[in-house]
This record gives sequence, C-alpha cells and structure tokens, in this order.
Amino acid sequence: MATLTKSAPAKFLHLAETLTAPQWQQIWPQLVDLHRQKVLGNDVPPPVSKAEARLLRHINSGPPEEQFAKFRQLTELGRTRDLTAAERASLADVVALLDAYEVRRLRWLTELAKLRGTSVRDLVRLLGLKRPEHV
Repeated sequence: MATLTKSAPAKFLHLAETLTAPQWQQIWPQLVDLHRQKVLGNDVPPPVSKAEARLLRHINSGPPEEQFAKFRQLTELGRTRDLTAAERASLADVVALLDAYEVRRLRWLTELAKLRGTSVRDLVRLLGLKRPEHV
C-alpha cells in the first residue's frame, strides 16, 4: 500500500489534469469502482447508468417463452421417438431463433462490458449468468 503524504492528493489531481479524454474514459470506471470499494464498502452496488440499465434489461429478458416451450416440447418428443420431417424443420427453426437471440445477447454483453471496463467473461461471472438451455 502506498504511503500518502499531505501532498499526495494534490499530486494525484495534477496528474489527472494531464489525462486526455480517451484516457479519462478508460480510467473513470476503474476510479468509480475503487472509490466504491475504499470509501463506500464492497456491499454497495455500483450505480447503473441508463445505458447499462437498458442493456441489463435486454440481457435478462431472454428470448420469448414460446420459443423455449417449443424447443423443450420438440426435444422431449425427440427423446421418445424419431421426429417427423416437419418436426425436425420446426426444431431447426426454433434453434435458429434462439441462436439469433444469443448473438444479440452477446452483443449486449460486449457493450455492457465495454461500458464497465471489464471483459465479457468477468461480466458474465459478476452477473451470475448461466449457459442457455438450448446451447
């Protein structure tokens, strides 16, 4: 741990004044998180911007339930007997829809990770997200 002197905050502010806008964009989320940890304690959740809230809503909404219901119905049916050609085609369509949703979800996760200055892998772990049922 660094030893702080009375001039340490002034030195920090002087150094901060030299940062460019892109450097500020890169370091700001880390500074806010560090402030939350050091001053507020780890049990205080970080504030969520409107953009983050929108992304979280999309990420957590999931695909339409009827797609999952159709997927479950056809996979269960396929466990008990061979699917007909029409059922196989229907299952392929549902899987394509679910996969398309997962692509959008990954884009939202990537955007949120970028906003928070972290990796998608760490964000998924932080949010406690699980692998989708159909994957």
